[in-house]
Amino acid sequence: KGTKRPTVEVKRDPNDASEIFNNYSVYYNNYVKEQLRNEEKIIINYNRTLNLLSPYIQRYTELQGGFNFCIWFNKAFKVTELELVQILLEKTGVAILTESAFTLNRPTNKNYFIRFSAACDTNEYRAALERMKNCFDQGGIFDD
Repeated sequence: KGTKRPTVEVKRDPNDASEIFNNYSVYYNNYVKEQLRNEEKIIINYNRTLNLLSPYIQRYTELQGGFNFCIWFNKAFKVTELELVQILLEKTGVAILTESAFTLNRPTNKNYFIRFSAACDTNEYRAALERMKNCFDQGGIFDD
């Protein structure tokens, strides 16, 4: 016959839910304020990316899922997707995801997109983006 499983009694404080229920408008208003602050950061990061990388951009998507977007570049890459990931991580500390991470396509070495996520601190994002652009500016990434 089977073994008897021990039962675990979970004690919940009945005041937890009542606190939220009794002050719902406060919790809701705080939530809305936080979402608006997040939206502001995302828009700042999105626009900053498009402005800073504009010399390299061929086309881009609108924000996907609220905070992700893709950029295709106006020059073919000289390095493969995996090499670019490694170069940026080693030289700049920036981790990226390229097209093959999201499609059934095999990694290519010419034209592929980079997917960006704008959902992070604006100062950290700006610094990482500037390091990425500086790496692009130094050459060796794109075909001349």
